[in-house]
Amino acid sequence: MFRHLIIAAAFCAAPALGEIFDVKQFGAAGDGRTDDQQAIQAAAETAARTPGDKVYIPPGVYLHSGIIDVHANTIMEGAGPESVLQAVTPEASAIRFADAGHCGIRNLKLVSDAPKRLLNDEAAALLFKNSHDCAASGLSIDGAAAAGVNVHGSNDIVIDHVDVRNTRADGIHVVSGSQRVTVSNNTAVNTGDDGFSAVAYDNEPQTAGVTFDNNVSMRSQARGVACIGANDCVIVHNQIYNPAAHGIAVAWESSYHTWHPHHALIEGNLVRGPITPGMEPILIDEASDVTIVSENAPSSQTLP
Repeated sequence: MFRHLIIAAAFCAAPALGEIFDVKQFGAAGDGRTDDQQAIQAAAETAARTPGDKVYIPPGVYLHSGIIDVHANTIMEGAGPESVLQAVTPEASAIRFADAGHCGIRNLKLVSDAPKRLLNDEAAALLFKNSHDCAASGLSIDGAAAAGVNVHGSNDIVIDHVDVRNTRADGIHVVSGSQRVTVSNNTAVNTGDDGFSAVAYDNEPQTAGVTFDNNVSMRSQARGVACIGANDCVIVHNQIYNPAAHGIAVAWESSYHTWHPHHALIEGNLVRGPITPGMEPILIDEASDVTIVSENAPSSQTLP
């Protein structure tokens, strides 16, 4: 039986609110000219000392020249889209939660001017790596050399109300044996590969239990929603417009050495206009136990 993995409160796994560390107290300028890398990282290191502490990014444009590591039991939070973290090194642009539990990020804009696609995880705008019980919400992501959000080898992750645009790879990408990941109420526009994906390569643990619910993909350069090699995918109530490849795919890809996917539910999605001849609204290929119900149904998501 399928279980929707939506978590009612996106940050229910985060610790109770502790002290707030404003990055400007650590010397960040937020003027769009100064490299604020060291100041932001210093705030994150200080917040990591006590569970429940928060790193606060006030309104401004904060350049960072490398990866920013946020740690367990910590939330990074801004004031909304006016709080901008701008990466200036495409290959090291990530806000990274590595080996972290009970963590989160919300109410920020992440920006990167990435001229080409890169393959390393740290080229994503946001990276959860080997982490658990974490969430991202209320984010706006514009540009990334890799995925907008990369969930790598992580469990019990919620990505909710995140707007991703103009990435060189997928919008939101779940991979490397990640388990119990909910991707809900997000938008992915002009992505360089899939809008949303769950992928399992056969040299890694099999990604499983990924739910894609009520998302919008527009003008992806590949599929709108893809479950490639992953088990127990739930793909429901999504809207997909003008993908370059299939609208929804649950498939094995021999050329990429993926697992064969098993046990998927596809229900209540709307797919319009695959733009490449021969591409289908829904592709099921070398996948077992796939249930398709009432496709091309309307969704409650508002178009971006």
